Amino acid sequence: MSAQSTTAADNHTDVLISRRVSVLTDSPVEFGVIPKSHWFQPDWIDEQKASKARERMVAANVKYGDSVSYVLAVIWLILLF
Repeated sequence: MSAQSTTAADNHTDVLISRRVSVLTDSPVEFGVIPKSHWFQPDWIDEQKASKARERMVAANVKYGDSVSYVLAVIWLILLF
């Protein structure tokens, strides 16, 4: 999947968010863009196995066990630290 370009509305929202967050702290704040191609499960993942694993996690009451987007967000956070 190729990354799509950002729109003027996206850029306007980014500016508003960065300004708002920056006034809330005296600490330096940096923002970045995660490419849209990284928002989705990689093609090399066996979706049938992954789906079965998510079903098992839901059955075991694992919080967010069925959420691909949550897993991807956690991976990004892990990579940052």
